[in-house]
Amino acid sequence: MGLSQSILDLTPMQVKEVYSWRQFYEDSEKYKFVGLLIGIYYDSDGNPTDVFAEIEEMLSLADEHQEIEKQLKREYPTCALRSRSEYTEYWCEHSQKVPRKMKSYIMDNGQRCGCFTISDAKLKEEEFELEIYDNCITANKCIIYKNSK
Repeated sequence: MGLSQSILDLTPMQVKEVYSWRQFYEDSEKYKFVGLLIGIYYDSDGNPTDVFAEIEEMLSLADEHQEIEKQLKREYPTCALRSRSEYTEYWCEHSQKVPRKMKSYIMDNGQRCGCFTISDAKLKEEEFELEIYDNCITANKCIIYKNSK
């Protein structure tokens, strides 16, 4: 895979991380601004291009995703996790909740572990693309061995 100037193939959160470096250099007193690079982001007059506008849209989307994720974490908290070389253990602090693999708007792999009541897990299965961890249908704690799928 060759290098590319464009970051449009990144996720919105990855674009936001790249953009944070731009902010770092803009805010730093140590690094002096010397100009803009003419190319896919700025034209010869220093004006943002259409590609830059797409980047700004992705930044806005990343902010929306972070807000959605924040709301979801309040309602469906992240599971506790312990990882060892031979297994990973997931559990929910609240004894009436069960761990489920769910869609995440901000994780690079698109998933996280969330704690659901069994009834919520059934109701929200499609909406959040919930997956049951192996041997964890009604259990509050699940151990997933590294050699299992």
